[in-house]
Amino acid sequence: MGRGGDEDVSEAYAMAQYLRDHGIPYDHILLEDKSLTTLENLQNSKSLIDARPGRKYTVLVTSNYHVYRALRYCRKIGLKCTGVGAHVAPYYWPSALIREFVAIHHEKKHLLLFLAGWAVTVLSLVLILFDMA
Repeated sequence: MGRGGDEDVSEAYAMAQYLRDHGIPYDHILLEDKSLTTLENLQNSKSLIDARPGRKYTVLVTSNYHVYRALRYCRKIGLKCTGVGAHVAPYYWPSALIREFVAIHHEKKHLLLFLAGWAVTVLSLVLILFDMA
């Protein structure tokens, strides 16, 4: 992905450097550093992958809390892949889950299901309380 305002290098560059440091040849790495969002990153990555010849075996590696949403985007854009979640420090989980919750429920389908679930829950509680009275 691209580079955030508080980052010295792009995520793509940092990961490419990590791969090179661990023995992956430079010519085996495709760099996508233009995107600003997960969806843009996947769309740009799909273009890079589709432009290459041969059979494609794609693995999406991201933070473990982020795999679900990233794979939903992959399915949406037609990128067939497997998702692997990388370990995230426990102290980061609360803010990460809130961010993912908001991002997922930004989609209309999830928002409607969430609101319908709350409505059913509240209605059930009200009926139970009135039945007890």
